[in-house]
Amino acid sequence: MKKIILLLFLLLLLVLGVVVVFIYHQKTSAWKTYIDPTFGYSLQYPTSWQIETVGENNHIRISNLDKHKGGIGVFEVDPSNKLGITLPIETWLEKQDRPKKGEPWGGAGPLELIEKVIIDGKAAPKVYRYYPDYPFDDLLDNGGYHLIYFVPDKANIYTLTLQTNSDSENFDNDGSELAKIYQTMLNSFKLPK
Repeated sequence: MKKIILLLFLLLLLVLGVVVVFIYHQKTSAWKTYIDPTFGYSLQYPTSWQIETVGENNHIRISNLDKHKGGIGVFEVDPSNKLGITLPIETWLEKQDRPKKGEPWGGAGPLELIEKVIIDGKAAPKVYRYYPDYPFDDLLDNGGYHLIYFVPDKANIYTLTLQTNSDSENFDNDGSELAKIYQTMLNSFKLPK
């Protein structure tokens, strides 16, 4: 009798696992995959979001500006390390001064380390910063939180930035549709091989 119960339990776990994989595949199969031609990293993003190259160094921005389809969201990837980040990243973060009014990103709060997370097998510091007057006001209205993940690789430190007009520093884990999209995008980020 115990063997039958154990067998039924294992069968139930197997069926649940298949259902979860099927649902995840259905959810992300309608997504596009971006592969950077220069740096070789890749990630998935919803087909309804727009992708563009911003500035130099293959900095990309993927955005959803429709407030009625999951909320305003912006996901940026910058592989260039234009911020001059040095390792260990925590030491670099401690040295960052608060920007002053009139400077780029004027009035922004300090970079504050929240935790370390794993992105594509790498320990990535997760940092947040509040921007009351972000320069891309057309995207985020009047500022908002940015969550920044610093993903170190052999040759680069990739800066992944999530932006929203939310007033919460935990907008990537608040259970909203936008949070689920951000988590799927972060989980799909792959460093070059």
